Amino acid sequence: MAGDETARRPQVAPHQATRSRRDRARDRPAPKISSYRESETRERVPILTPYSEIREREMRFLWEPYIPEGKLCFLDGNRDGGKTWIALAIASAISKGEPLPGAQTNRKPRKVIYMNLENNPEESVKKRLRWLQADPANVIALDGFREGSESKMLTLGHIDVLDDAIARTRAVLLILDPFLAYLPKGHHHAEGARRVMTQLISLGRRYRCSILGIRHPTKDGKIRGSSEIDNAARSMMLVGFDGQGRKVLSHYKHNDTPAGVSLVFDVGEGKFDWLGESTLTAEDLLAKKKPSPKQQAAGEYLMARLRQGPVPETQLVSEACALGISRATLRRAKEALGILSRRVGGRDGYWAWELPRDVEASEPRPAPDREDEADAEPASMKRVWPARATSTETKG
Repeated sequence: MAGDETARRPQVAPHQATRSRRDRARDRPAPKISSYRESETRERVPILTPYSEIREREMRFLWEPYIPEGKLCFLDGNRDGGKTWIALAIASAISKGEPLPGAQTNRKPRKVIYMNLENNPEESVKKRLRWLQADPANVIALDGFREGSESKMLTLGHIDVLDDAIARTRAVLLILDPFLAYLPKGHHHAEGARRVMTQLISLGRRYRCSILGIRHPTKDGKIRGSSEIDNAARSMMLVGFDGQGRKVLSHYKHNDTPAGVSLVFDVGEGKFDWLGESTLTAEDLLAKKKPSPKQQAAGEYLMARLRQGPVPETQLVSEACALGISRATLRRAKEALGILSRRVGGRDGYWAWELPRDVEASEPRPAPDREDEADAEPASMKRVWPARATSTETKG
C-alpha cells in the first residue's frame, strides 16, 4: 500500500524540489487580459456635446440668493444656534407659498421633505410647524424605507429611494438634519464623499429639487467630513451670535451669485421672527461667542439701567455687585454691547456709561429650555419679512 501511494504522488523535478510554492506560482502563465481597445471601447462611448448646442439658462432660486433651485446647500452652526428653526421656517413658507425675507411676491404652495434624526417628530417638529403656521400636508417626514416586511434606516447610499420619494411627492426642497449622519459608512473620506455628492447633485438637478443639509461644527469650529462635501455645495450659510446675544444668519459661500445680506432672527416662547438685516459677516460671527448666562444677565441689567441716559460707573458696579454680578462680568457685557464710557465734570468729575446712539436698546430673548414653556400656546405669531432696502446695523 505504501508503494501505491508513492506512485500516485506527482513527480517533482529535481531542480524544483527545493523551490517554494510562491516561486512555482510565479512560473505559471498569467491569464490573458483583453486590452482597452479590444473590449471596453464597444461598451463605453464618450458623450460629447458642443457648447453651441447647449442652451443657456439663468439660475433660478427657491430663496434668492441663499438657496438655488436644484442645488446642494448647507446650513452650519452650533447646536443651540437655531438651525432647525430656520430650516422649518423655510419649509413653512414654502408649504404655504409665502415669500421668504427679501422676496416680494408669493409663490404656489409646494411640498418639502424633512429627514430628521435628532428631533422627535411628535413632540418637537410637529409643534414647531404649528407655531410657524405651516401647512402640515405639504411638509413630509421621510423616516426610512421598507424592504419586504422589514423597515430600514435611510442613508444617502439609498439614492434610488430618495429618487422615488421626490418623484412621488414632487418636492422642491429636501432637508437633511443632520447631514453627516446620513452619509453611508465609509463615505466620509474623499473618494466615497465625492461619489455620494455626485449622485446627490444629479438627483437635485433631475427634479429641480434643492437640497439643504444641516451641519454641526466641532468644538474647534471645524466641520467634520471631506472637503469634497464643501466643494459640491453651491451655497453655504452660517448661524452665529452677535455681541448682544442675538442670532444672525450669514451667507458665506455663493457660487455665481452675490452674497445675501446677513439676517437677524429671534426664537423664543413658541415663536420665530425675522428681525431685520445685519452688517456682520461669517468671519465676524466666528469671532464672536454666545455670552454666558451671567454675561447675558449683566447685559440685560445694563440695557435696562442705561435706557434713560448715562449712569456713573461706580453706581453701576455697586448695584451689579448687589445683584451678584462681578465687575469683570459687567465689563465683558459692556464691551459686547458696545457701551461707551464718558468723563463727566472734567478732572474732578466721574466716569459714566451710556448707550451708543446707533445701538437699539432691545433685550435678547433666549429659546425656552423647559418643557412646560415649550408646550405653552404662543400668544402671537408676528412675522416680519424685511425688505432688502432697509438695514439694521448690528455692532458687537
